[in-house]
Amino acid sequence: LLGGYAPAPFADTTIQKGATATDVAFTDVGDLTQVKANVGGHASTTHAYAATGETSNSNVIEKVAFASDANATDVGDALGGEGGGAHNSSTTHGYMYGGYLPSPPYSSAAIHKFSFASDGNSTSVATLPATRTERGGGNQSTTNGYFHNASSYKTIYRFPFAAEDTITNVGDISDANGARYNGSTQY
Repeated sequence: LLGGYAPAPFADTTIQKGATATDVAFTDVGDLTQVKANVGGHASTTHAYAATGETSNSNVIEKVAFASDANATDVGDALGGEGGGAHNSSTTHGYMYGGYLPSPPYSSAAIHKFSFASDGNSTSVATLPATRTERGGGNQSTTNGYFHNASSYKTIYRFPFAAEDTITNVGDISDANGARYNGSTQY
């Protein structure tokens, strides 16, 4: 777990881990470089990434190694939005869809990615059909990213990692209003 909403001051820096093979409590293993809530989570085979944070209007991309308990390190900036939006990962990159902007129009329609192999800033790869600010859901298969839900949007979009400029509407979430701040899983 990377940061999140908490009692006052309403967000925190805590990095927690727990075993998936057993049902045990999560433990505090380090801290993010900034206080963040609504953090975009990503994962490579070796690191967890916290990209952006709504509460602090952060555009910072941080990473922490799975192999050791330690604080996160700042490895780049997300240049398309700050906090909110949807997030997922391919085997080589973290993807960010939409998010808050610090000035008008305040919501982003950008799709950005950052490389797991080389630390650095994100780069723009495509544009969403509409801007999104609030936290959306992100899922992935080995070949596609999926993003859905942001406030009252119910559309599910597919984004092929091999053809980043092709976004397809693949259906709707059954709730006519969508769901705000939803969680999602894959596999």
